[in-house]
Amino acid sequence: QAVPAVGVEDRVAGALDVLGFVRRLCTTQTGGFCFELNPAFAWLLRRLGYTVDEVMAVCDGSTCEFPGCHVVNVVESEGRRWICDVGWGVFPF
Repeated sequence: QAVPAVGVEDRVAGALDVLGFVRRLCTTQTGGFCFELNPAFAWLLRRLGYTVDEVMAVCDGSTCEFPGCHVVNVVESEGRRWICDVGWGVFPF
C-alpha cells in the first residue's frame, strides 16, 4: 500500500518536529520527505537501542546534486555500519 507524500507547504512547518511527524505519519498515514522520514526512523531505531548518526548526503543521478540536499541514517549494528535510507523518493516539484 502506498503512502501519499505531503505538499511542499506542509514541509516547512513540520520539518524540525520529529515527534510531531511521527504522530502525523501514524495517525493520518501521510508520507513526507527525507528530512522528516529519516529523522523519524532514527528516533525509532534509537528507542530500539541502536546507535544512529543522521548525515547529510548527495543524491547522485537526481535533480538535487548538491551537498546537503538529502539526509540518511547510518546505523551501527553488531560492529558494522549500515546506511538506512527510508526517505528516498521522487521530488513533487
